[in-house]
This record gives sequence, structure tokens and C-alpha cells, in this order.
Amino acid sequence: MKRKYFLALFLVLVLFLAGCDGVTTPISDETQIRNVVQNYCSAISDQDWDRAKSYCVYGSQVYFITCVLEEQVNFYINYGYSITITCSVTISNVEINGDYAEVSLSRGTLIITMDDYSQREDIKEGTIYLQKIDNSWKICDPPGY
Repeated sequence: MKRKYFLALFLVLVLFLAGCDGVTTPISDETQIRNVVQNYCSAISDQDWDRAKSYCVYGSQVYFITCVLEEQVNFYINYGYSITITCSVTISNVEINGDYAEVSLSRGTLIITMDDYSQREDIKEGTIYLQKIDNSWKICDPPGY
């Protein structure tokens, strides 16, 4: 009896897997762009500098700013300070034009806390620019910068 039950369960599993053709639905450009912006903020909060820079066009202003922030944080950590970073944004709109995109932010916050000292920067609105390079979206400089 156990053997028949196992065989029936095995056949159901085989039929289920046969229906899975391995094709995944591609993620839309808008979803990819939103993910890049959110993942960049997450990497900054985690102080995962290599990951944060991987979301930027190499040599862009945002890449440079990320490097400067990394250097400053590491400088203070080397002197024994404890540093936490909270970076978050709220995306209100994504506009895609070919291999370029503009992400409108309705709100953003960057909080850097070093031991008992805390500094907070709030933005009410802003724009982040992205460029599609090798099928991946990267944060880049504004057009004409």
C-alpha cells in the first residue's frame, strides 16, 4: 500500500514538473529601475560599498559621492566610532526613454548616526537618472552633466 501511495505521489510530482517549462517572465524595465534605486539605498544603509557602487555608472558623480561617503565612514570607524546609516527613498514615477530613465522621488531620507551624534538630510522631491548598460540599469549623471 505504501508503495502505491509513493508511486502515485511521484507521478503527480512528475506531471506537475512537466507543466513547468523553465521559462521565467522577464522583469520589466520599470521594475528593474525601481529595484536598482531601492537596492542602492539598501546597500548604503548596509555600508556595503562595493554593492552600492555596482548600481552606479563607473566614474559618475553618484559613484564618486559613494566613494567619498565610504572613505569618510571608514575613517571614523578606524578611530573606534560606531556608525549607522539609514537611506530610503519613495519613488513616485519612472519615465523611460530608450536606454535612459528618470526616477522621480517624492521623498528621501539619509540619516547618519555616529555614536551619540546624528545628522539627517530630508528631501521633499528629487530626480535620479539611470542608463541601461549591457542590459542592466545603472544610476548615472543627469543629461548634459
